[in-house]
Amino acid sequence: MSIYEVGGEAVALGSTAYVNRFLEGIHRAPRQRFIIALDNDKAGKEAAQGLREGLKKKGATVYT
Repeated sequence: MSIYEVGGEAVALGSTAYVNRFLEGIHRAPRQRFIIALDNDKAGKEAAQGLREGLKKKGATVYT
């Protein structure tokens, strides 16, 4: 919600199982910046790594 409060956009995956679905929906992201903030458990860390790698391949700047 803090992202919205400063005029940004945010997406909630709902589950780490949706990482690939999210990445499939993004075709290119050359000038986009993404902040990945998932749970700090094993599943969250693995999903964050997959998101980071997938978004970087699409040209995005990624912060975790």
